[in-house]
Amino acid sequence: MQSAHSPHAIADTTAATAHEDLELQDMNSSAANNPEAPLLDRRDATPRSPPPRYSDQFGNEDASNNNDSRRSLGQAPATASAGSGGWFIWSLTCSAGISGLLFGYDTGVISSTLVSIGTDLSGRPLSTLDKSLITSCTSLFALIASPFAGVLGDKLGRKPIILIADVLFIVGALWQAASSSVWSMIVGRSLIGLGVGAASLITPLYISELSPPDIRGRLVTILSLFVTGGQVVAYTTGWLLSTSHAGWRWMVGLGALPAIIQLSILIFLPETPRWLVRADKQPEARRVVHRIYGSSNPRIPDQLVRDIERELVAEENATDELLKPLIQEASNSHWLHLPPPPSSRS
Repeated sequence: MQSAHSPHAIADTTAATAHEDLELQDMNSSAANNPEAPLLDRRDATPRSPPPRYSDQFGNEDASNNNDSRRSLGQAPATASAGSGGWFIWSLTCSAGISGLLFGYDTGVISSTLVSIGTDLSGRPLSTLDKSLITSCTSLFALIASPFAGVLGDKLGRKPIILIADVLFIVGALWQAASSSVWSMIVGRSLIGLGVGAASLITPLYISELSPPDIRGRLVTILSLFVTGGQVVAYTTGWLLSTSHAGWRWMVGLGALPAIIQLSILIFLPETPRWLVRADKQPEARRVVHRIYGSSNPRIPDQLVRDIERELVAEENATDELLKPLIQEASNSHWLHLPPPPSSRS
């Protein structure tokens, strides 16, 4: 009978331990090749944490403690957009979305208007050319206004351009309602086109720059719903007023009502933080951010304003890098180095 400390027993124990280690290594290597297989030994492995929430980058010790207490109660941590700013951003979006309603209404109501005009313009029935000019001038002037609205939006701000568009909608609607000739109707439709071009470019920008990132897509989509809703309202209004005396004047004149409502509301709404930072109005930008996010953490407005400043600097640098080769190529072009004119011989 062998002793537990005999050489043969020690050798057998050592061999068995080595054999178990080899089996453990083989199983771990096979588990590494097969991610679905359970790992026997992952002492060195660290689990990957989920991507940080948008609000976590603004957190501090108090926010961390609050999140821990929320987790202990089974509640989700609050996002940066939660709080008193929720109702504000949604009401702001709906107010700005009236521009989409005007877009849909003014482009949709013209179909019912042309059917109901009769001989009220220029004392004769509308010709095919008249109908084409009245309809197409809106799209033409919207195309003309769009690039200028973008430039003016950077210079004056997003909010003033929407206010100017509202004035164009109001004047254009009333002008159409009072028109007595084809060319007067064309002028009114052209004013509407200027408003459509300005509002359709600036309003989505206004909403996106005021929206928190986690709900920005939904808020911008609301504008499309307003456009479609405006078309539905236009067709319904045309149907209801089609048999009324001078009903077409009411059709086009009612387009001023949403613009008046938006103008009255928009006066009290803020400018976007991005434009305020561009205009070196950081304190006002912080106040707007605080109203949007409704957070008691004072670091959130400061951090967001700094992020906007970095984005603007990066955009300017990218623009300079993009234009630098073009400017250099233009400066080296042969047509900029024309030979001097030959001297005239006497």
